[in-house]
Amino acid sequence: MQKIAQLMTLDPVTIEPDVGAVAALDLMIEHGIRHLPVVDKRDRLRGVVSLDDLRAAFPFAVSLTRPPSVSERDSARGCAVGEVMTHGPLTVRGDATLSEAAELLVRFRIECLPVVDGAGRVVGMFSETDALRALATPSARGCSPRSPSRSRWPRWPRAGSPRSSTRSTARDAAVSACAKSADVRYLSLVCARCRARRAACAAR
Repeated sequence: MQKIAQLMTLDPVTIEPDVGAVAALDLMIEHGIRHLPVVDKRDRLRGVVSLDDLRAAFPFAVSLTRPPSVSERDSARGCAVGEVMTHGPLTVRGDATLSEAAELLVRFRIECLPVVDGAGRVVGMFSETDALRALATPSARGCSPRSPSRSRWPRWPRAGSPRSSTRSTARDAAVSACAKSADVRYLSLVCARCRARRAACAAR
């Protein structure tokens, strides 16, 4: 049974609660991520700030493909990460199984889980994308944790694009692998949620 310690992103990018929220957006754009664990000086988890949190807080359109302008930065001045983050997020330990983590993602309709040690320090992040990657990559069984430099997952192409059939085949292979595993009930729901979210983004 795969463990989260083998599948998580190691040493995730973090931020402290008293830092400006615009800095959180800059980090998300720089690293191509949607969530940042919020930690104290000792790396203990205090919350999670997401792209959706920033969209709800900022008076301008937020995107991972466009840095905010000078005027937009001025409009968000004074807004700190601690004011917009989600407090008391669900977490998981590195020795949890893939199915246990996936069950939490589906049950509580969340996109990621900070991975913490016994002292509450953040040691990794596990997301829906990590669950999909575990299904799509046969060599993921027994693999080593990923580093942040390899944390980005290629975007699914728009329907009708030259690569769409290739991606559809890869997705079908992932679902097929899921059907052969003991995690089918949870991970198939994760796959469905990810496909629905990507479809919504493509329709914008």
